[in-house]
Amino acid sequence: MSKENRVAYPNPSDMPVSWIASDYVSALVVAALHRPDLAGANWPVSGLENPDGPSLAQAFTAGLGRDITYYAMPPQDFGGILDQAFGPGAGAAAAGEYQKLWDNPAQRPNFQADMDEVLRKLPISMTGISDWVAQHQAAFSAAGR
Repeated sequence: MSKENRVAYPNPSDMPVSWIASDYVSALVVAALHRPDLAGANWPVSGLENPDGPSLAQAFTAGLGRDITYYAMPPQDFGGILDQAFGPGAGAAAAGEYQKLWDNPAQRPNFQADMDEVLRKLPISMTGISDWVAQHQAAFSAAGR
């Protein structure tokens, strides 16, 4: 989220991604630890929704109550941000992987998992993106930017 009321990420705007919050990933891991009968099981996990960039911005708009747009950040810019945060060279590999998504639309992975099956076995509470954003509004406030 930027001062320009946009959510920025290096995915092409037409690429759907099933975003999942790290707190949900953690809750799934904890639930799995309490199910020894599932030892050796392996499922892909994802969020409940699979929005493209503009739909992600709409979810942020609904959650924050203000207009948010999606900015498909150029992968090299993203790599530069990682370089600033973690040191020179830190962003090159990430930028290269995101560039592949831009260069090869037919080969983009499908990030949507069948969460109904996962949540039947690991019954945690997950929300949609707009509800999650609303619950974390303070992180997206003017003071947090």
